[in-house]
Order: sequence, then structure tokens, then C-alpha cells
Amino acid sequence: MTVFDEFMNFRQQREASLRTPHGWLSVVGLYWLENERTRIGSTAECDIHIESSTQFCITFHLSNETRVFAETSCASVTVNNHPFSEGELYSDESGSPSIIRIDSISIELLRRSGKFAVRVRDSRQKKITQFPPLQWYPETESFRLPATFVAHPHDKTMPISLALGGTYELSNPGYLRFNFNGNEYQLEVIKQGNANQLFVIFKDKTNGDYSYGGGRFLFIPFDLWDEKVSALTIDFNRSISPPCAFTEAATCPLPPANNSLPFAVEAGELKPYNSFG
Repeated sequence: MTVFDEFMNFRQQREASLRTPHGWLSVVGLYWLENERTRIGSTAECDIHIESSTQFCITFHLSNETRVFAETSCASVTVNNHPFSEGELYSDESGSPSIIRIDSISIELLRRSGKFAVRVRDSRQKKITQFPPLQWYPETESFRLPATFVAHPHDKTMPISLALGGTYELSNPGYLRFNFNGNEYQLEVIKQGNANQLFVIFKDKTNGDYSYGGGRFLFIPFDLWDEKVSALTIDFNRSISPPCAFTEAATCPLPPANNSLPFAVEAGELKPYNSFG
């Protein structure tokens, strides 16, 4: 398979991932659990109303801002595909979040900056099929650049600001050093779970006019456990818009201050039609 074929396959997979029943186009809301008790569902007594053909109400109990319990009398509610009536829920910080499902609705518990929220998705959301196809810059070799991974001291973290406010402390294993048009640049790297890839959030001079205003994401294959290897390729053709470009119900990490490139990266995903930035 040629590099171009691989890139086209990447684009197709990217489009498909957005349109899965539980992709970012299925998101219908994000709600913070600000009270000790919050009722969410489709019935009249709920504090937060969700459109659904199934009548249900789930009560979330917040305990000391460290644990969340839930209860419901609706027999069709499941958590991680098991029948559920009451019990503790686990957030996405745990690595194995509790996913509540009722008919086409799914509810996931999140934790950001010490606060809990629930993200609601609907697999029947019309946006999944009606959202226009993604647009891209033409694939170009000029933005496929050799780079070097430079490791930071072990266990280094960095605060990352979130689009909806607050900060998130994330693992910062190192930075990428590369050259473009005769000048050297650096991009700080984040690690999120997968030790076989690097996560870069960056801004450049295309943001707002041509690409998403809040910056773009780039995932780069790389084995962090192999300390003998430092060379890699930054392929900006694979830069993508963050979830915030498709929904206001995403918390989205923002680019670190050091990751603002002073040139236009005319490669990768363009700003989505009707994006939120």
C-alpha cells in the first residue's frame, strides 16, 4: 500500500468513526452534577430532560465529590450491558467508565478538574447521517517531516486547559524536535493511556479561517517503552479537528502555550461545516 493509499484509508476511517452510533456526532448534551442529587431522564420529575421514546429517570447521588451512586426503577436500564437498578458508577478517569444505556440513549460519567459530569449520546441522532462529509487539505509530502522525540524526566506532567473551563493534569513524557523551512521547532507531547502513540495538540496560522479555531489533534505512532528509538515522522496530513468542532458538549483539551506554531500548517483536516469554532 502506498503512502497516499494509507492516507486515504485514514481519512475513510476518520469519517466512519465520527458517524458510529456512539461517535461524536451522536452527542446531545453534557451536564455537570452540581447538586448532591440530580435526576436525569425523560419523565416529568427529572431535573434534566432527555428526549427518548422510553420513559426513564435516573437519580445521581454525589458523595463528597469523590464518588457517584445512581439508582433507577426503569427495568430497561443497563450499565456496561448488565441490568442495573442501583450502585456506584465509575468515571472515564478510571479507564473503565460506567456506560448507562436505555434504548438509543447512552450516558457516560466524566470527571474534569475534580468535578463530575455526564455526557449523553443518542445513536438515532439525525446529525450522524446529515452532517456534511469532512474536508481536507490535499495530501502533501512537504508536511510529512522527520522529527526526534526528546524525553522529559519520568513522571513529568503538565496542566492542560479545557475548552469549558478548568485544567487537567496530563502525562508529558517529552517533546518533538523538528525542522521546517530551515527553522527548528518543538511540540510538547501528551500521553493518554496508549504507550504506542504520542498525542500532540497544536495551533498554527490556519486556525479559525481554514482549520478549527481551537487547534488540532495529531496522533503519532511511537513506542514510548523503547528508549533506544527516538526518530519518528510527524505527518501533519493526519491532523484532525478536536471533538469541540462537532459538539458543544465536549470538554476538549486546548493546545499548550508552547505548541503554537508560527506558520500555516496547510495539511490535514479543514474546519468542519457549521463547526463550533
